[in-house]
Amino acid sequence: MLAAGAPRVVALCGVQGWRWAWAREVRKLVFALDADAAGQQQWRALAREAALRGKQITVLEPTAYGGCKDVNEAWMAGMLTLGGGAAVRKSPEGRELPEDLWDAWEERAAIIECDGGLARSAAEQAAWHCLTAASPL
Repeated sequence: MLAAGAPRVVALCGVQGWRWAWAREVRKLVFALDADAAGQQQWRALAREAALRGKQITVLEPTAYGGCKDVNEAWMAGMLTLGGGAAVRKSPEGRELPEDLWDAWEERAAIIECDGGLARSAAEQAAWHCLTAASPL
């Protein structure tokens, strides 16, 4: 996350690694937990605890990881960067997909995944090529 441009980062050691004392003076938090079931279950529990402590929490959704299991894998694959606090999707060639095309990309990827029986990462890549062939970036 530091490499992606986030100014303040705390790495959690497992899904039980968070300590609220670390964020005593922090009002807003962004959690970027693993895309697996344990990570997704943990952010929901953390969000409830944050609300009880009067904190605002935002979660970086697993779809922002471009089919990768976590933020690090997404960053290493060139699928995630942070700019102005928002994730930017990147193609395997390193070209950015404008935010106004994200919904269309995700929808096409879901259709290709379901109808074509492809793995999510392959469906996302196919959807990427469909969008970029239709309107060159």
